[in-house]
Amino acid sequence: MGRRKRKVIKVFKRKLPKILACPKCGNISLIVDRVSDDVVNIKCGTCHLFYPYSAPKEKEYIDTYNEFVDKINRGEIQI
Repeated sequence: MGRRKRKVIKVFKRKLPKILACPKCGNISLIVDRVSDDVVNIKCGTCHLFYPYSAPKEKEYIDTYNEFVDKINRGEIQI
């Protein structure tokens, strides 16, 4: 006698997006690129926004992006 086949349930894990929304033009075409341990370049492919941003090595790119957008919304950074 054989066993019954069990139904395999796939668990999908959500991943963070690599391409983010640009705060200047609103398109989803912004990339956060780490250049060195403390410098991150924020680049938009549509409106050609380029901003070198200082961020420690321990921060993830999504944390750096959120901090950058918050500073723009508060008026600390002019683009």
